[in-house]
Amino acid sequence: MNQDTSVRVYFTHDLEDTNDPVTAVFVDSLGEEAAGMYTVYAHIGQHSTGHPQWVQTRTRSATPAEYADLLEELGRIGYQATPVPALEP
Repeated sequence: MNQDTSVRVYFTHDLEDTNDPVTAVFVDSLGEEAAGMYTVYAHIGQHSTGHPQWVQTRTRSATPAEYADLLEELGRIGYQATPVPALEP
């Protein structure tokens, strides 16, 4: 994924992870890094991939208060992230 670019991001909150539960899912990235996977970003681990089924079954939408720090971090590393309310390409 190219940095210094505008990206649509769906922020999730993992239902099982209490340590670092918020993840940014790059909505328009399906299949770019790996077949059938989204590019995702988290404080711990940073860039990775995420399966759509994980998003649907093991996460919920993060609230703006929950994802504020991660949105700020994305901006610091060069992304112009626009939060979206749902994971719809």
